[in-house]
Amino acid sequence: DAALTEAFQFTPPAQMPAVADAAMALYAAESVATGDRSGSLDSKRLEAAITRVTGGVLDVNDRETLAPLRGMTEDRFESMLDRLTDEDLETYGNGRPVAATNGAPFTAEDLRAHGTFAAVGRGRYLVLLHGHMLAVADGRGGAQLAARPGRRRHPGRRPAAHPPVGDEVRPGVPYTLDLTALARRPATGMEAMTRAVAEAAARARTPIALPGAAP
Repeated sequence: DAALTEAFQFTPPAQMPAVADAAMALYAAESVATGDRSGSLDSKRLEAAITRVTGGVLDVNDRETLAPLRGMTEDRFESMLDRLTDEDLETYGNGRPVAATNGAPFTAEDLRAHGTFAAVGRGRYLVLLHGHMLAVADGRGGAQLAARPGRRRHPGRRPAAHPPVGDEVRPGVPYTLDLTALARRPATGMEAMTRAVAEAAARARTPIALPGAAP
């Protein structure tokens, strides 16, 4: 499944096959339970099985992403990003994110507009910009860089600001963000009320006007 392949791209190699096997086993059990012995693939049943096993796969800025919380919807994910600040990127990340090529700052607004996410495990996600990993600022205005294994850097020489691709240096500390912790952050009073109303509307399958929304 292309969506699963993309969602599990950066997870340990054995994880996606295990998830796929579990989803297919659940799909087969559900087919038997409903009396479906046709052998034809039921896409809705398969999607439901995948969701139950993975907790959900979301489309975020045109990239398939594992939901940081089981059952989290795309709307709730977008709401989480809407209230994200630059300070949150450091608080819930492993440092201050910058472009790996030149140390250019990366902001919460950049993330909302162009960022995508790739799960790497334990609630943490790589943040990708146009498909490329971010780095972590080294405190001197640039990205943390490490020498290629087997190469020795001259004493006192600092990494180049624009390292040649595949040459002397490579990104040393890719930036990751703990989306699970971020998603569990307590909502403000208004956010909590809006979320509760939206969840009640979803359960009732009846349109309900949210606070402040036009009738």
